[in-house]
Amino acid sequence: MTEPGSPPDLQVGPFALWIHRYEALGEDGEEDADGLHVTARCAGQGAEVAITGTFLAASDLEQWLRECAELQRRPEGEASLEPVEPNLAVRLTGDGGFGRIEGEVEITPDPLFQQHSFRFQLESSGLPNLIQQLAAVCRRYPVMRGGGAIT
Repeated sequence: MTEPGSPPDLQVGPFALWIHRYEALGEDGEEDADGLHVTARCAGQGAEVAITGTFLAASDLEQWLRECAELQRRPEGEASLEPVEPNLAVRLTGDGGFGRIEGEVEITPDPLFQQHSFRFQLESSGLPNLIQQLAAVCRRYPVMRGGGAIT
C-alpha cells in the first residue's frame, strides 16, 4: 500500500494512482516488463475503494495520455484508461466545448463479486494538469518489451 501522506503519482477528481514499480513476472511466470505494480484509490461521499496489484501496464497509461491530449483538442471526445484486467476503468467524456468533463471510475478488488462506480465532474481547464501528470509518469515508466523501452 502507499505510505500515509505520500502524494499520488496521478490524480484526477476523486481518483488517485500510486505507481510502485515495474512488475518483473507475469502470472504465467514469463517476463512482463510492461506491467506495473500500483495502488489505485477512488473516494466519494461515504465510500472509498482502494486496490493494489498488477492490473495496469505502462502501455495503458501511454494510450490514456494520447487520448487525453486528443480530448483536449476535441472536447466532444472521450479518453479512457481501460486495462485488460477488469479491476479498473477510468473514462473522461467531454461536453463538446462547454468547459466540463464527465468522469467515471469503475474500481474493484474482486471483479467476480464486487462492482464499485464513482461519477464526477471537472472543469476542462483541469485537463492540462492531468496530461502533465500522465506525461511525467510515462517518462518515469516507459513502455517496456523484452527488457528495453519502446521508442
